[in-house]
Amino acid sequence: MPCRPSAKGFSLIELMITISLLAIALAIATPNLTRMVRNQQVEAQAQTINSLMQFARAEAVIRRTPVSISNAGNVWTVSTNTEVLRRETFDTGQADIATSPSPLSLTYSSNGASSSVGETRIIVCRDDMANFAYLVTIEPSGSSRIHNRGHDSDTTLLGDCVP
Repeated sequence: MPCRPSAKGFSLIELMITISLLAIALAIATPNLTRMVRNQQVEAQAQTINSLMQFARAEAVIRRTPVSISNAGNVWTVSTNTEVLRRETFDTGQADIATSPSPLSLTYSSNGASSSVGETRIIVCRDDMANFAYLVTIEPSGSSRIHNRGHDSDTTLLGDCVP
């Protein structure tokens, strides 16, 4: 059967090659995309914890009264002696949160200083992969900080997901 010069479209071989190339590209991209989503979930929880600490400190200064942060499992509560100011529930399927001391019980005074004697450490980790974990530290002065992914406060690598 002669081929008509006016025929338009793709041949079956061209379509099969295109689909094969797309399948190869998808097979390469899927694991990287999954890892990126997991890393973003861990980072989002670390950012939320840091913002919770900054919120509690700011409220203590603004209200001129002590503000406490406590956690019971995956529920974190910021409160004064008389009212709950904010409550966050973290998804344990996205990340594990370990604190030192555990359970966390921290109070910010009216000048913004924390009640901790030393540095308070919170590690947000997933699947015990310390190289993808985030460390949040709270100094006795009350300032909180998220450290680079997989690194301790002294810039060495985190050894594990235990603070």
